[in-house]
Amino acid sequence: MCALSADHHDHVGTSRFISRRVLCESAFACVKAVYMAQIKVNDLSFSYENSFDPIFDHVSFAIDTSWKLGFIGRNGKGKTTFLNLLLGKYEYSGSISMDWPCDYFPYKILPEDLLKTADELMEQWKPGVESWRVMCELSELDVDAELLYR
Repeated sequence: MCALSADHHDHVGTSRFISRRVLCESAFACVKAVYMAQIKVNDLSFSYENSFDPIFDHVSFAIDTSWKLGFIGRNGKGKTTFLNLLLGKYEYSGSISMDWPCDYFPYKILPEDLLKTADELMEQWKPGVESWRVMCELSELDVDAELLYR
């Protein structure tokens, strides 16, 4: 069983980053274990209106979220359509199940957003985001978490 906690103060300082980094190192394996999940697709069928050929015709598969996976294929073969189905943009038959909502990146950046810090943008785009999780991912990428406050 894992117990996770983090400092949620809005100050910038070295101690904040050190305490978060320790939290990341001690809890990162736990977080990965808790959040490993699958996207399960069962008997998925979809076609666009007025289209003769279905994009998906009774397709079933599962994707483990710990995989690093890319969809490749020629134009018009369903890559973006599948992402839009995950986002709930189209009606389909069959089922798609996952433990969390899907999101699309990159987010639209408005001119006034250029004056905000990355931390402010995170909160704007994903209200209630847990900054310590983002800091853990930055640590995995060898990126200094101070980047969020520039």
